[in-house]
Amino acid sequence: MDFIVKWIVIIFLFGGFVYYMKSQEQEREMDAQAKLAPYNAEIERYLLRRSVAKARIPARGNVIFVDEKTRRVDKFADYTISPYNQPNSPNDVDSVVLHNCEYEQVGSYANGSKALQQVCSFTVIDVASGAWSKWGELRGSIPPEEIKRKRGSTADETGGRAIYSFFSAGGLVTRRNASE
Repeated sequence: MDFIVKWIVIIFLFGGFVYYMKSQEQEREMDAQAKLAPYNAEIERYLLRRSVAKARIPARGNVIFVDEKTRRVDKFADYTISPYNQPNSPNDVDSVVLHNCEYEQVGSYANGSKALQQVCSFTVIDVASGAWSKWGELRGSIPPEEIKRKRGSTADETGGRAIYSFFSAGGLVTRRNASE
């Protein structure tokens, strides 16, 4: 009987820990969405198209990323841009990087899982002038040729994100780079 009581206590403790971790995750997500709400309220202003640039213009100043499908601002933590390029308020936004991303199957593995490569189309929008600059389609890195997983695991494998190709192509001018 003592053995059963101990297991019940362990199960309750584990359940409590899982509940606590889930509630913390939900709280962080709610905080992130609350921080983005003022930016999302200004989305029509940010995406106002007054002209189309003939050449590629990079994102400069304070930058936000917007998903083209949902027309919602992405969390700042989703991108590895300098805090100097993150706006402090909705009125501080200088550039928008509008993106539409998909995963394309570029192979498969012996265990049946798919090898996926991220493909994104990017458009940079200068908020002040309303100029849209299409950057076209860029691809993330190819996933590894081989994967080693436990038997029975069939989770798909993805390569690097396409945003890094955008950054490498000069799509973002950081404040540090602009001053040099």
